[in-house]
Amino acid sequence: MKLRALLVIACVLVSAPSFSQVRTWRKSFSIELGSGIKPLHMTMSPSRDVRYKLGEEGKAVDMSRAYYPVITVTGAWRFREHSELALTGEASWSHHKVIQYGIFGTDPEGKPRYDLNNSTPAGWKNSTLIPSLTFRYRYLWNPYAKVVAYSGVGVGFIPTFFPIPEILPIAARYGGNHFYGFAELTMGPVASYVHLGLGWRF
Repeated sequence: MKLRALLVIACVLVSAPSFSQVRTWRKSFSIELGSGIKPLHMTMSPSRDVRYKLGEEGKAVDMSRAYYPVITVTGAWRFREHSELALTGEASWSHHKVIQYGIFGTDPEGKPRYDLNNSTPAGWKNSTLIPSLTFRYRYLWNPYAKVVAYSGVGVGFIPTFFPIPEILPIAARYGGNHFYGFAELTMGPVASYVHLGLGWRF
């Protein structure tokens, strides 16, 4: 009996470390707020209607002096140990410098002619806000680590544009059970190259 009891105790002690390494996961939902470098579709900004209106006034956009604010809101659902689905709403626009060309007479219709060699600064303007909605799948490479690495793919939809693919080669997030920060190397309608933000897991 003593020998059997000793064997049972030994088995429990040996197996205890393996039991302690068993990790569990649960389904969860997260909200993320972020920003980044101008998304892919903003290379078309300012929009054509803005350029046309400025052209009628003898103005033009100086794209060498432009900024692209980006705001993103993401809802992410973890439905498997290594998998998440994310829906990202994004809004971006260009804040650009405008130049005014000088007038040198009128055309046959009485409209002013503009001298493209004579320009002066004319302040700053904002382009039309362009929203996008992007569906993404994320694969978590090491879901139990303190710094979780993940990759993903997706597709985004922008008004008046055809669908644009989203590629997320590598990203990482760091935090606790609820609050975390993330950094993504991505290309598409969410952002270009860099997308940073904070998240809260429920």
